[in-house]
Amino acid sequence: MTQVKHAKEDMTEVNLLRIIEASLKKLSYMQHFDCLQITKSLDFEGILISEEAQVKLIVENLLSNAIKYQDLQKQNSFVEIETKSQDGRCVLMIKDNGIGIPEHQQPHLFKMFRRFHPKLSFGSGLGLYMIKKSVDRIQGEIIYTDTKDGMQFAVLF
Repeated sequence: MTQVKHAKEDMTEVNLLRIIEASLKKLSYMQHFDCLQITKSLDFEGILISEEAQVKLIVENLLSNAIKYQDLQKQNSFVEIETKSQDGRCVLMIKDNGIGIPEHQQPHLFKMFRRFHPKLSFGSGLGLYMIKKSVDRIQGEIIYTDTKDGMQFAVLF
């Protein structure tokens, strides 16, 4: 967490496709990973200039949450990963049909030590907090959408 807040990193060209692929490979060991249908629509063709470690943290944590909190009662669990250009920015969207976040908890989404499903998975409740701090650090924006059958996060770089 200290590294997210204070580590100095130069802005560099970031290969978002490579980070997504490496993150999926790294997370493929997770329980129930093989139960997910993962689709990718990676249409961003511009150059992303950012702090690579921060982008990596954002991608890994969003994907890890999608895997960890899939709805095992559904036969067709999925994660959709999309990148595109929008208004001169790179947009990363990760959508799933997992268990989501209870509506009454959504205002607390990016607060420290918040766990929304503590009986389903281990963790410290810092993942979304660290994602938000990384997004803020690189002057991006993160948008959460409750899709009623899951959720979607959009990160604008």
